[in-house]
Amino acid sequence: MRKPITILALLTVCGASGLLLATSQRKPVAVAGSAPRTHSADGPVRGILYAQPFALEQPTVHWWRKERASYSAGWLVVLEADTALLQPTARAEPVLYVGHETAERVNHGWKSGRVVAIVPAPAGPDGFPTLDLSTAKIWFGAAALPEQIDAAALEREFAAAQDAQPFSAAEIAEARARGGTPIRFETRGALDRQAGNLILEHSPEERELAEGLLRTP
Repeated sequence: MRKPITILALLTVCGASGLLLATSQRKPVAVAGSAPRTHSADGPVRGILYAQPFALEQPTVHWWRKERASYSAGWLVVLEADTALLQPTARAEPVLYVGHETAERVNHGWKSGRVVAIVPAPAGPDGFPTLDLSTAKIWFGAAALPEQIDAAALEREFAAAQDAQPFSAAEIAEARARGGTPIRFETRGALDRQAGNLILEHSPEERELAEGLLRTP
């Protein structure tokens, strides 16, 4: 299920913490990409290109879970994946999981093989996610409507995903370098705008979607 997007971009520098609030233009950090791959180049999930922790000043709802729980922290990631799993559909689709949570796929990525996803996670004392991506296996589960996945269904999928594995600490470190400084967003709309920039960069075939995210007031 893909929810309507609202946009609010706010840029500031927090001197005490060195954290950036959302901006409409991301400044990528160049990295060599030298970490050995832990995932097969022809597997379902093949790589992690970008990972950025975020905090939300105003909590939002995780629409891609049956419980509709609110969250105020998480990860914004870009994954390389099998395009066969990313085909647009209004019916059940392979659900993307990260650790013990469903991920929200912001774009399809069926042409680029790159999917931008939001991963809700518990917030720590600083407001940022406590989830360690280097310990979280990432995989596509059985086809389903993500908004119908509850905790029991998620744990069944987790147990069944015996071949899934986390990315290595080195791969996560490279993705984190590309993601840059953790970002504190005021609203979900600002987070969506950041996701729109990532779609333009990683899946330019979906420009209309990305520009829609960036234009929405």
